[in-house]
Amino acid sequence: MIKNITPDILYIGVDDRGIVKGLDADFKFFTGASNFDNQTAKDKFDRRFRDNVNNWLGQNANAKINAKFIATEDDKTYYHANIEPSQDIVYYNTEAYIRTGSSTRKVDDIKKFQQDRPEQYQRIIENSNK
Repeated sequence: MIKNITPDILYIGVDDRGIVKGLDADFKFFTGASNFDNQTAKDKFDRRFRDNVNNWLGQNANAKINAKFIATEDDKTYYHANIEPSQDIVYYNTEAYIRTGSSTRKVDDIKKFQQDRPEQYQRIIENSNK
């Protein structure tokens, strides 16, 4: 990923239509039990999420995430992760990507990207410093 210039929110346990499906299946997987302790399941889920972010995107990206579990009135739990903008390029598995419309494209040469798109790159820097 390259410069998340605006805050984003990631919802896990919510479908594309915005309907909360919950994390029960994930909690069962992480605890290995159908009758799981909710706090233990949440701890394991959060730890796995954080470990994956740390392993794939790095410690700095992990530090930009403020996440919490939210329970609905009908007792379904979802994961709400606020992702702060980054002033640095965040690499995914040693590669950089840029979001263009609804697609994500690999940036083959960061320096060339900076040179070919100076206005876009400057906007990224300016927005990340706000």
